[in-house]
Amino acid sequence: MTSHTFRIPSTTRWCFTAVAGATVVLAGLATAAEPPAPTPVEVQRPDAKKPPTPPRKSPPTRAAREKEELAAREAETSRQIEAFSDAQRKGDVDAAAQAVDRLRALLPQDSVALVRRAAWVEQMRGNREMARRLLGQVMAKLPDDLNANMNLALVDAQDGRIKEATTRLRKLKLIHPDAIELDALLAELEGRALVVSRPASGG
Repeated sequence: MTSHTFRIPSTTRWCFTAVAGATVVLAGLATAAEPPAPTPVEVQRPDAKKPPTPPRKSPPTRAAREKEELAAREAETSRQIEAFSDAQRKGDVDAAAQAVDRLRALLPQDSVALVRRAAWVEQMRGNREMARRLLGQVMAKLPDDLNANMNLALVDAQDGRIKEATTRLRKLKLIHPDAIELDALLAELEGRALVVSRPASGG
């Protein structure tokens, strides 16, 4: 038996054996397929630094929200107090009343800062009974308050209670001996020449 090897232009090598005029395939040896091209990989330098990851913003805590709300409330209160003082200097009762209404939404209802300003508005409008009640609330907390006592003395004098008014002012003079406005009001009441019609401005 004669064996012949034939090369076929292919990726496969075949071995044939000729037997009695016939061709018999002895074996087929397939060559391995070429591997796929590798995927390029980005090689980082050892000293290369990654960009910093921005920190995640966490939602504000309840305490932080309450702190912000308190700060905003205090700022608005200061603005309304200044608005009242400006209106008071100008004698603009309506503007002062508007500032008082806004302060009612910002301050406790028994706040001295609120009540004394509300009393000024009522006294300027001629609502003496309401003014007397509000001034009484201030003096319940600050019995020696200069402005509250002077304004209450004015209300008494306007109601014809001159004796009560002068008695109050003399006692107040012992506590505030340097109060010039107190001297002027007392002199007017004692002389029965009441010309002071506007209540004293309160702080």
